[in-house]
Amino acid sequence: METISSETKIHAVKQCYARVGSLNQIAARSGVNRSTLQKWLLNYDLLGEEGLCHHAGNHHYPAIVKQQAAESYLSGQMSIEAVCKKYQLRSKSQLEQWVMMYNGQKGFRSPGGRRGVQLTMVSYKERKEAVEYCIAHRKNYKLAATHSGFTYQQIYGWVQRYHKAGLEGLDGGHRSSRLAAENQHLMVSNLKLEMELVVQQKYQQLCWRGDQLPDISGVRQKAAYESVKELHEAYHWPVYKLYAAADVSRAGYYK
Repeated sequence: METISSETKIHAVKQCYARVGSLNQIAARSGVNRSTLQKWLLNYDLLGEEGLCHHAGNHHYPAIVKQQAAESYLSGQMSIEAVCKKYQLRSKSQLEQWVMMYNGQKGFRSPGGRRGVQLTMVSYKERKEAVEYCIAHRKNYKLAATHSGFTYQQIYGWVQRYHKAGLEGLDGGHRSSRLAAENQHLMVSNLKLEMELVVQQKYQQLCWRGDQLPDISGVRQKAAYESVKELHEAYHWPVYKLYAAADVSRAGYYK
C-alpha cells in the first residue's frame, strides 16, 4: 500500500478546517476513505502537525506513563480523546492496549508474564453481574473491579465483549434462544440507564449557574430541554426516550 506523505495529510486536514468541501470529498481527493481522514483529524487535534508526520520505529513510553494514562481513563473522569491528548498518544488503540494490559494490582506485566484468571475460570453469571455493575456505575472500571474482586483487565475486556456481541460475548460462544432474549432485554435496559445518566449529567451542567436564581423551575426546565436537544444531536438517540429520561413533556420540547 502506498504511503501517504505528511504534506498530503496536513493539506487535507487544513482543507477540513477551512471547510472547502465535505469530509467525503476531501478524503477522495486525498486518495483515502472517510475514516482515515477522521483519524488524521484526531491526530492533528491531539499532537498538531507532528501527529501527521512519519516516524522511524515505534515510540517507547515508560511504564509509569502507561499506568498513569490507563488509570486516568479507567477513573471515568476523562474521555479517551482527553487522555490521548494529555499524554500525547498517537492513537486511541494505543491507549486501549494499555488499558487491557493494566490489571489495577501489579501494573504492567512483561510480554512473557503470567496472564490473569482465564475466562473459563469465571462463571457466566459472575461476568454478567460484573458488567451490569460497571455499566450502572458509569463504566467506572476501578470501582467495578473492587466490588467484584476481578481485575481492571478482566472488567474492561468483558465490557468490550458485551458492547460488541451482547451477552453472547460473555458466554464463551454458547448460543441459545434464552440468552438471545435476555441479551435483548439487557441491552435495552442498559441503553435506558446510560441515557438517564448522560441526561442527568448534561442537565446538571446546564442548570449549574441557575441554582441560586429565584426562577428555579423555569431555569431547570429550560436546562432539561437543552439537554435533550444537545444529546439528540450528539448521539442521535430518539427524542421520545430522551425526554422520558429527563422527565419532561414532549410538547414542551417542540415549543
